[in-house]
Amino acid sequence: MRALISSSVSCFSCLGFAMALEPINFSLYGGAIDDPETPRSIYEAIGRAAMAWARLELHLDAVILHINKREHSEKLYREHPVTFSKKVQLVKRWFNNHPALLPHKDFMRDITKGFKVLSKQARNPLFHSLFANYDSLKREMTIQNIRPMGNDDFKVKVEIISIDFVRGLAKSTNQANFLLGLVSRELFTPDAVQRFRIPE
Repeated sequence: MRALISSSVSCFSCLGFAMALEPINFSLYGGAIDDPETPRSIYEAIGRAAMAWARLELHLDAVILHINKREHSEKLYREHPVTFSKKVQLVKRWFNNHPALLPHKDFMRDITKGFKVLSKQARNPLFHSLFANYDSLKREMTIQNIRPMGNDDFKVKVEIISIDFVRGLAKSTNQANFLLGLVSRELFTPDAVQRFRIPE
């Protein structure tokens, strides 16, 4: 089954496709994912990148769980966020305003900027796209994704990503995780509750 949609902003019909002058074929079945000839190396690279990102995001969750408590500050406390961008915002909120975390403020500002770049330029396109095709000679994968633009409009994007890019994502994510660990090691201590509790 293939759905035809425009390469520019299009309005989807209830049937799942819209008329377009230059349609893009989306392989909803079959394709590189079902092809046993697709090299294992690309799946190894994707899997390593995905697991590296999962570790980084869980690491960020652990930091939030450790500091984001009402007894540490009623003013700064918020419900634990779901999306990655909201998690970064909450971490910055604490490090920018809590007296016990201010020594790490500049460092956390710098590394969270890197988190956002990784998420926008690499993680989101790779992990929220359809793996459409793999060129073994060029060692490149074709991915397709659909971005809601509001008002029932959608933008379709087709990208070609090399296996080296995917491996680079895993490496960069692991580096980001290491940098976060330089701070979290100083936070995950038995006296943390006492250090972080401030009078309101």
